[in-house]
Amino acid sequence: MTHEAPQQSPESEPTVLDLYKSVTKDWRSFFNFIQSLWDARRRAELDHALAYEVANPLPDHFPEEPARADYFPWRSVLALFLALGAQSILEPPNRQVNISLALYILAAGFCLWAYFKNE
Repeated sequence: MTHEAPQQSPESEPTVLDLYKSVTKDWRSFFNFIQSLWDARRRAELDHALAYEVANPLPDHFPEEPARADYFPWRSVLALFLALGAQSILEPPNRQVNISLALYILAAGFCLWAYFKNE
C-alpha cells in the first residue's frame, strides 16, 4: 500500500520563492527546515504545510514607514560640517588642536541634540 501525494495543478504548486518565504519567516520555521533535511517524516510535514500556505495565502501586510520629518535636519547637517571643519583644522602644516577639539565637542553636542529630537 503506497501513499501518493495528491496531484496539484501547476498554478497551486509551491515555487522556490514560496519555499524561501516559508523557511525564512521566523527562526522556528528555519530550524524545522534544517531538521527536515535529514528526517523524511518532517520533510513530508513541511511539504504539506508549504502546500497549505500556497493554497491559502495570507494577505500581504507591509511594515509602516517611519515618520518623516517635515523640516530640514539642520542639527545633523551642522554636526557633520562642524566635524569636517575640525578634521580640516587638524591637517598639517597648521594644526590647531584646541580649536579642533572644541569643534568636535560642538559636533557631538549637535549630534546628540539631533538624536534626541528624532532627526
